[in-house]
Amino acid sequence: MNTGEIKFQRSRKGDLSGWVRVDSPVDLFESAALFRKDKVRVCKSNKKITSAVTEDVFIKCYFYNNLWSQFRHRIRISRARHSTLCALAVKKAGVATPAPWGFFREYGVFLPLRDYLFTDVLPPDTVFMTRYVCEAPEESAHKIVECMAKLHDNGIEHGDLSFRNIYITDTGEAGVIDLDGCRLGKAPLNNSVRTRELARVISSAAQNNPSLPIDEFKRMFLEFYRKHCSTDLSGSALDSRTSYLYNRRRA
Repeated sequence: MNTGEIKFQRSRKGDLSGWVRVDSPVDLFESAALFRKDKVRVCKSNKKITSAVTEDVFIKCYFYNNLWSQFRHRIRISRARHSTLCALAVKKAGVATPAPWGFFREYGVFLPLRDYLFTDVLPPDTVFMTRYVCEAPEESAHKIVECMAKLHDNGIEHGDLSFRNIYITDTGEAGVIDLDGCRLGKAPLNNSVRTRELARVISSAAQNNPSLPIDEFKRMFLEFYRKHCSTDLSGSALDSRTSYLYNRRRA
């Protein structure tokens, strides 16, 4: 097996290097071996990605199952590396996310077969927004908008701000996971991207707490977003996007 990086390579953006754990507390190769032997607790699995926990480390494995996918990822930045760099940027913006430990790529002969990402594991009693929004809907909206403001003002688009990817930290703030769709852009983000992200959290809130009408969630999120970002995103673009996502998820 020909492999690439075992340890996390320090970001060339020097001011980010202090946010990562360069030396992993576990043997990443051994963790990957356990992963391949299915000696792990699988959290999510499909044809392209499997997420699992072993030896107190979270592992996400990206599979490249056909020649086209292997050729394409041979010349592109690996998804594991991309997620790591996004995690560094998210942490630098002041938003919690599981700390990356390392990543490496597994090759066949010349083409990549898998990319591995290793991060901290969230505590088993972690409260996700899917539950918290039912217990405290207005407080949930406030925490999420505070988190979004930090990301958006630093040019970070999460890409999938559904409530299953937002959790409550020990300090009571909102943290995020699953940075596969994350994009790092020019700060601050433009209003079309902000609208897209806000519509996603509003529709997710309404889906997870059907006891409140979606218009009430829209009011709360818009009010908090205006307060924290000094930006009013109300209008037909937000209404249509929110309605589309809400009805698509309910279908």
